[in-house]
Amino acid sequence: MINRGGTHDAGPARRRTAARRDRTASQVGSPNRSRAAHSSSLPRGLRLFSASSTSSVVLLLFAALTVCAAPATAAPAPCDGAVSRAIVEALTNRMGSSVRVEVKELSSCAVDEAAAPIVATPAPGSRLGRPIRFAISERVNGPRRTERHAGEAVASVGVSGPFVRALNALARGDVFEAGDVDTAVGEIADGFVRPLPRAEAVVGARAARAIAAGEVVAVAAIVAVPLVKSGDRVRAVVRTPEIEVESVAVATQNGTLDQVIRVVNPETKRAIRARVVGDKEVEVVHDR
Repeated sequence: MINRGGTHDAGPARRRTAARRDRTASQVGSPNRSRAAHSSSLPRGLRLFSASSTSSVVLLLFAALTVCAAPATAAPAPCDGAVSRAIVEALTNRMGSSVRVEVKELSSCAVDEAAAPIVATPAPGSRLGRPIRFAISERVNGPRRTERHAGEAVASVGVSGPFVRALNALARGDVFEAGDVDTAVGEIADGFVRPLPRAEAVVGARAARAIAAGEVVAVAAIVAVPLVKSGDRVRAVVRTPEIEVESVAVATQNGTLDQVIRVVNPETKRAIRARVVGDKEVEVVHDR
């Protein structure tokens, strides 16, 4: 543009150029402003749906990444019925087939996978009425049967069966009379994991310690009196499925009830093994 002085005036051109820049900027705008304008132009319900959809996608992606990043954990070693069955078998073998054993709770169990049958061994000095720790081993059959340590378990067990109970209190050294004991059947709430004596073995024995009335009499609580003494002439019985033969033999060892001793036939001088079954009475053991 030419002003009155004949010189060129650039002001209007600059103003037109600036106006065009402003219009362009307002049409294009920044990305954030464009998205905000687009979002604001939507109805309110659609804006909420769009925001919740975005949040759901983010949460799904986060969950997928968490699952992928979580370390794989190995399945725990089996502590199922096999361990309980091994514990029942172990206590039955130790206390006798007349007792009934029940595993009430496995409070702790860490056992490796075992391809072979497993066996349980109670810790030395284990007592009934409290949790018992068992060593669990895998029995490996072969030319020489061996056992491989596979873990251990702690179990609360219940044992019931016949037992001898003291009716009267006895001092150490007292002899058990027939009226001092009786036989009961029920839960054995206390005592070592050992065989229980029969009434025939208790009557006539001496108390190894003081015995309280109502106490279950254990093997360790009695000092058995030999029913057969060395040099005694004893009644020896030979039993087979077909016949029963009775003879006289001479004992060469002392023996308590159920103990196997050596006796001699006085006529043939042949020594044989026999189990003590009563006062001066034995039953010949058949060696196989």
